[in-house]
Amino acid sequence: MNSAAVAELELINEKIKTFLSKDKWQSPYVVICSDHQARHGEVVTQYFEHVFNEFQGEAAEREDRIVYAESIFDDEPKALRLLAAHILDQKLGSAFFSDSRRVQRDVMIDSASFWLWEHTMDIPKLP
Repeated sequence: MNSAAVAELELINEKIKTFLSKDKWQSPYVVICSDHQARHGEVVTQYFEHVFNEFQGEAAEREDRIVYAESIFDDEPKALRLLAAHILDQKLGSAFFSDSRRVQRDVMIDSASFWLWEHTMDIPKLP
């Protein structure tokens, strides 16, 4: 596992260094495409967390400039549409809620959390 992780990280690091030597990036984003759901601690995601110095949250809330595209593999237009929707969500969240991540949260999160807390004794528990 160590050798595989090192090989993947060294490869991606060399590619990013090459890109950076050719172009000056302004406000870059990264879309990590995969045919499966994101795994906790996924190698490429960890790499870009270091590149952007962004270590935060869980699920969609963690995505600022790093977007994980589940079930999108070798489909650049689809990945770019996902990125555009992500950026639009951030701008809408900032404009309407003064919180760029607000739209990445379920709109009913607060109401559901309160109801679940209020009815905790009535909710059946499974073994």
